[in-house]
Amino acid sequence: MKKLFANNKVVLNFILLIPIINAVADVLTNYYPPTTINPGSIRTLIILMFLLILALKKTVFKGMPAIIAIFLIYLVVLIPFSSNIFKSFISYIHIFIPLMMFPLGFYYIRTIDNLKRLNTSLIIAASIICLNLIISQLYKLGPSAYAEDSFYTGGADTAITSLLAIIVLMSPVIYPLCKTKSLRIITTIVLVLAVVFTIVNLRRGPIIALFGGFFIYGIFTSRKIQLFKYVILSLCVLLLINQFFSKTFQKQLSARTVKFGAKYKKMGPAAEARYLETLVVWDEFRNKSLKHSLLGSEPFNSAYYFGRRSLHVDYNVLLHGAGIIGLSIYLLIYLIIIKKYNKVYKFNKRIWYFKEMRAVFFSIIFAAFLIGFSRSLGNIGFQSILFLWFGAIIRINREHYYLLKKMQID
Repeated sequence: MKKLFANNKVVLNFILLIPIINAVADVLTNYYPPTTINPGSIRTLIILMFLLILALKKTVFKGMPAIIAIFLIYLVVLIPFSSNIFKSFISYIHIFIPLMMFPLGFYYIRTIDNLKRLNTSLIIAASIICLNLIISQLYKLGPSAYAEDSFYTGGADTAITSLLAIIVLMSPVIYPLCKTKSLRIITTIVLVLAVVFTIVNLRRGPIIALFGGFFIYGIFTSRKIQLFKYVILSLCVLLLINQFFSKTFQKQLSARTVKFGAKYKKMGPAAEARYLETLVVWDEFRNKSLKHSLLGSEPFNSAYYFGRRSLHVDYNVLLHGAGIIGLSIYLLIYLIIIKKYNKVYKFNKRIWYFKEMRAVFFSIIFAAFLIGFSRSLGNIGFQSILFLWFGAIIRINREHYYLLKKMQID
């Protein structure tokens, strides 16, 4: 096995399969009882074994920012203080795997050709998710999100549309690398379905992230006229297919509106939970103890701490479980990623594709921040793609800078 992964091409091919592996696991896992071996746990084991083998090749992790290592070490030190060490450790693994995708993307995805292959993998992953959702509506498979007999998610859960939203936001750097007409048509169909399912599913985090991400993209892109054309075209397409999903959307909207409005009537069980949990978490941060404020309590075991419901906002999860130190380090990871990107981008800003890449980069950073309010921490499928893409984009920009520098010297 070690000899097999000594070949960089084999490693690259496996890395490019990770989005597809995650998509398959995400759409099948909920068909299995929680305590059994399921596609999600098998996915986790396979990727962990892969990372363990690559850990023997120390050069692989040269591109990992020190802040990621600090964050992972800090969290693992907190785990022994949990009353349920096993649960906290499993949750830690779900954070560990996505963050380790950054050095893999940085080390192996170095060229535009590799990015093109990654894009293909992302479209295949989105296709698998969309196919699952189509089949689920036809045969009423899995749970019906938010309202009875409305939108079925099959073996996935409602958070699956977070991944679809991110892939849609990547479309401005996916399309230019689609060299054939058939590939562009397939990509268009998949992305349109991704937008439709994200909206019809009516999970607020992905929807807000989708529109917020495109807003940021619109600010940074130099192709504002083309963006306006695509927005108009997208709206027309959505109106045309509205008849197929209008009833489902109305059921979802009605259920969500009633639930959201309950908090304004009384602070009871039906109240907006994320709003209430934020009040509780921040109140404890201010008033409980200095140790709790700095280091947190019960890392990733908030369901035990609060009696039943796990925290549903990433920033609350980290503040409560890892303290202000853990939350600050996590946010610093994103700031360091932005800094690394800006450092290499400034040398490529005259090239339109790299300018588009910058607009997409910041739209995804912003979208990821928004999705954090709907609990993305520990979502292996979503966050793995996020950090794999960040690592790849930074490395591709850096390699292109070195190429330009070499051409100037020659």
